[in-house]
Amino acid sequence: MHGGFARGLLLCLACLGIVTSEAQATPGWTPVRPIGYGNALDFRTLVADLTPTGAATVTWRGTTEGHAAILAVAGATSGGFTPSVVVSRGTSDVGRPSLAVSPSGAAVATWAQKDADGMWVVQASVRTGGTWSAPEQLSRPTVDPPDPSTAIADNGNAIVVWVGEGFLGEGVQASRREGGSGWTAPEYVHAYPGGDPHVVMDAEGNATVLWLRRPSKTDPPSIVSAAERPAGGTWSSLHEFGGGSGPHLAVGADGTVAAIWNAAPYATAAIRPRGGSWSSEDTGMWSGSYPGERPQIAVDGAGDVTAIGGSSANGIQYTQRPAGGTWPLIRTYLRTPYWTDNYWPAIAANSRGIGVISYLGVKDAIPTGGGGTPIVHASMGKVGGAWTDPFGIANPGGVVGLDIDEADDVLVCWPTHTGAAYCRVYDATAPRLLDLSVPDGGVAERALAFGVRPVDSWSALGTTTWSFGDGTSATGTRPAHTYAAAGRYTVRVTARDALGNATSAQRIVNVAPAPPKVVIDEARFRKSEFRRSELSDKARLLVAGTLSAPLRVSFRLTGPFRPKADRRTVVLATRDLGAGAFAERVRVPGAVVEKMLPGRYELEITGPGLIPDVARVLLRPPKQGVVMAHRISTSRTGPNLLRVTAAKRLWATFTFAPGAATDQKLRAAWYAPNHDQPVGSFPVKRAFSWWANPSGLAKGRWRCVLLARGKVVDSVSIRVG
Repeated sequence: MHGGFARGLLLCLACLGIVTSEAQATPGWTPVRPIGYGNALDFRTLVADLTPTGAATVTWRGTTEGHAAILAVAGATSGGFTPSVVVSRGTSDVGRPSLAVSPSGAAVATWAQKDADGMWVVQASVRTGGTWSAPEQLSRPTVDPPDPSTAIADNGNAIVVWVGEGFLGEGVQASRREGGSGWTAPEYVHAYPGGDPHVVMDAEGNATVLWLRRPSKTDPPSIVSAAERPAGGTWSSLHEFGGGSGPHLAVGADGTVAAIWNAAPYATAAIRPRGGSWSSEDTGMWSGSYPGERPQIAVDGAGDVTAIGGSSANGIQYTQRPAGGTWPLIRTYLRTPYWTDNYWPAIAANSRGIGVISYLGVKDAIPTGGGGTPIVHASMGKVGGAWTDPFGIANPGGVVGLDIDEADDVLVCWPTHTGAAYCRVYDATAPRLLDLSVPDGGVAERALAFGVRPVDSWSALGTTTWSFGDGTSATGTRPAHTYAAAGRYTVRVTARDALGNATSAQRIVNVAPAPPKVVIDEARFRKSEFRRSELSDKARLLVAGTLSAPLRVSFRLTGPFRPKADRRTVVLATRDLGAGAFAERVRVPGAVVEKMLPGRYELEITGPGLIPDVARVLLRPPKQGVVMAHRISTSRTGPNLLRVTAAKRLWATFTFAPGAATDQKLRAAWYAPNHDQPVGSFPVKRAFSWWANPSGLAKGRWRCVLLARGKVVDSVSIRVG
């Protein structure tokens, strides 16, 4: 459990005016969630921890496959817990766990476990990256359970303290883990028998241990003692406070350390400011009413201290000491129903002074003992202020483990007499807005992309809404928006969870004027008739449309061009156009005309910074089709020849443009040398024809003319001889 206040309840925030303008709090308890099975014989086996940002970890002494084990769960996004995992190994008995978690989420769990010889040893497991390591043995075997205590600093350095056997005999011992390395060999904090150790570390790694020392080796532990170890230093000499029982220790964000213990008839506390010395005095609270019960203490970020203790019908007693001040003379009770027993309280606080008290209350208990219904209660407040009346959050209940994070969320967990373990969260905060993406600037009439990843630790997510500052809005985590005009716009995104908690963030988007824009209303070819298989050199494009600003533009034409009907882009012309409507006749250059084939073309008007527009235009083929290529050779598949020495057969082949082949009947007319009339005319099948003479063809120029309805489509010639 953290030594400082963690995340308080939304109720506290609303009452105390802590909610910021960017987060709207609607506090509420999430449903009770089972996390696993504990050990019904010992309620005090569960530890709960929240990091400052609300990441939860819970460890407890549970059961798995019929034997005791140390189990753990972690908080899952939007209100759940991960499935429980077994942290310990083997089937031998285990003791109560101790847990410490750094702000970054690095965790250390320790516990006592019997070895193969039936002796107890301290085991430790470290969680980094979400996985618990295999346990490591830290101590020598001992007859009695060591009951370790664990603490961790902000940088992940950790320490474990226990009472057990060492080379100097029984004493308070410690092992450290620093810089990501392994655990050190045990070192003595104090080489004298004792028990009930409790260790804390401040943010910088300065450690403090509180325990009960034995007056003699045969007496039970009863002298409250302390020792300190600065980061990188050695253990100080023993500091003794006097007789007592049930010691508890806490550290605040400012480095203040507070200790409390039962010293009949009153509970006594000792405070050590950062860099200062211990001062101890009675708190004014009665010592615990039940055997083994201990008072609890917490420190906020300013060094203010709150102490609580159990009571019977009068309710939970608490008292508060401001930093540098003294304990009040009169203790205060949390108001509880009459005939109610209250015991085993727990307290946590965050650096801002928000706190929570939780305890097990027995409703309608008989004053002389027995009867009643166990109920987990909670009360919230602020150091130096009032606490809310306790209210029940679960039934049945057991000894609670709790923590509070820096956003005032509260985690309360407990086992029950049936062996089940449960948790409940007071969700005081709205979702966090991660990966918020709002462009710094943009251009009017062009879409901008926005994004955010809302994450809520304990409640299901609700809707995410956007206001774009121009009177429009959208929902979702990845919207796109187009501004119609230039300007400076305030964009606001709000994410809500199922409780209604809302977090908002806003950014400024500077939108520049839209670039020039062209719209083509009409585009078509004119005078684009094909002569034989070539386009007329008078071909034009008629283009009409509008331009938003004066600009020098280019007319680009993309479509099928010879020799293989490949799609290419050519620039037809570049012209200065004024703003407004235009109608242009664009001549197609002769070099372009020679290579154009029938088919679909795209006309694009572009210019510097211009939002272009494209129009589709169709260049229709003539009825007879367009020959894209021709050849004449001495074989069906031979190369195109201009001259041969001698030949008995000639083949003429014509290739039509794709999609423009004629559906008319074609004929091939063959002309012999020096003949004005064809020597033969034949239907063309599959666009090729031949002429043959077994005795050899006459010398001179031979021609094959392709005809459609008597009109020449194309021709090809070769010289023989």
